[in-house]
Amino acid sequence: LERRFVCRPAEAKVLPWRSAVIPLDAFAGQRVEVVFAVKDERTGERVACAVAEPTVWVPAADAPTVLLITSDTHRGDHLGLSGRGVTIDTPIMDALAQRGLYFEDCFSPANSTNPSHVSLMTGTSPRDTGVMSNYMPVSDEPTTLAEVFRDQGWTTMAALSSRHLGHTGSGLGQGFDRMARPLSGQRPAAETIADVTRWLPDADGRPLLLWLHVFDAHTPYEPPDDATARYYDPSQDPTDPSLPDPDTGSGGLPSFMREIRDLDYGRALYKAELTHQDGLLGGILDHPRLASAITALVGDHGEAMGEHGIWFNHLGIYPATLHVPLILAGPGVPVGHRSAVPVLHTDLARTLLDLAGLRDAVFPGRNLIAVSDTEPSAAPPRFAMEGYGIAASATHDGLHLILNFIPRDLPLLRERRAPHEVELYDLRTDPHCEVNLVDERPDDARRLRSQLVTWLEQATGAWAGTANQDEEMLRELQQLGYVAPEQEASNVIWEPDDCAWCKRFDD
Repeated sequence: LERRFVCRPAEAKVLPWRSAVIPLDAFAGQRVEVVFAVKDERTGERVACAVAEPTVWVPAADAPTVLLITSDTHRGDHLGLSGRGVTIDTPIMDALAQRGLYFEDCFSPANSTNPSHVSLMTGTSPRDTGVMSNYMPVSDEPTTLAEVFRDQGWTTMAALSSRHLGHTGSGLGQGFDRMARPLSGQRPAAETIADVTRWLPDADGRPLLLWLHVFDAHTPYEPPDDATARYYDPSQDPTDPSLPDPDTGSGGLPSFMREIRDLDYGRALYKAELTHQDGLLGGILDHPRLASAITALVGDHGEAMGEHGIWFNHLGIYPATLHVPLILAGPGVPVGHRSAVPVLHTDLARTLLDLAGLRDAVFPGRNLIAVSDTEPSAAPPRFAMEGYGIAASATHDGLHLILNFIPRDLPLLRERRAPHEVELYDLRTDPHCEVNLVDERPDDARRLRSQLVTWLEQATGAWAGTANQDEEMLRELQQLGYVAPEQEASNVIWEPDDCAWCKRFDD
């Protein structure tokens, strides 16, 4: 049997995948050899293409589907149904939550894209992956979620909206039969969703894991004008020189906002990006193949909107940058349920495997469905790492503690921090971490710091790959506000010394 395709020229903007389906009924019990050849019959010149491994499967009308949507730079309080005092329209995501399970208090283990996604796909903290920045991919040593599904016979596809999250930048291509990302920089969600729509027929009759990554809410915010008009009066000029100087609390503004004098305009742009993106997700969630899928929507990290003088970026590991949306829906998921249990998104991969019937697959993490009805007060501490290994946090029983590792003196920060300085906040009365209680509540600070230090001392940090050397990608990361690390990552995260802060807690 033979299947032939005529491929588009290399100048085409979209280089398509083409699939050949060959019925094997007539070859039952026989050995089948697959031969692939690519030719340029017009010029005779050498040509190249990517080839996925051939697979054999029995088509099934009810082949299961798992859809994982990661919403980049998505604050947990920016959902219409969150009830956290933010007015925003996200009807599609709200409807997804209403037909499934919504976690009100989900944290990411990291505050930047690649470390968070690597943790999500391996079920492992950045403490142990060793991936601490967007400049560092994960090696091929750990088993990823996609590899588990693929090894169980699933088709695996990933459509990404940022180049640095592709395999070269993140190492997360392992396990995916098909992965697409922008050729440079980032792209709007509409283009990424278009890839998914083109691909879905190729998975007909086969179990499918699909990862869709959307990046619209990341800086620089550039929503359509009609979306912006929902949150900011278009007759107003946010750069009007007659307006007073913006009150940034001595923190700095990112370059794309330097001319802005009305800070509400930046907040409006961010909301508009999420509302526009929400509308685009409606089409994919209504697709016949995906409408009944096991579906998860999760943020990778949040965004600061002035907390601690941090404006329109995700520096720091306060709730503004760690709290993310987490929604589950589909077969096996409770309908219309909200859970207040504090969770980490590192448990999401294990949960998706269980929901897909792959409970025997070896993979770290807890089943989030099982813990969703437990008492919030019984939840274990949650730990997170700041990008580049700058700091770590522990959150437990309503308290949030940060242990800074190095001096904090960046231009975009209002507050300066000494090495090994400790911060303590009570999230029950101070959700934005405005009042540092480290002096007023020394016993709580000592207890939580001790838990964090014990956790840090158990680090392995063994999976970091070779730092990215792609000059174009490095420039793109810097344009997005990511500063290149000054040194290679180390397996040693925490080293106490005889500074005043260490002595204070060692006494």
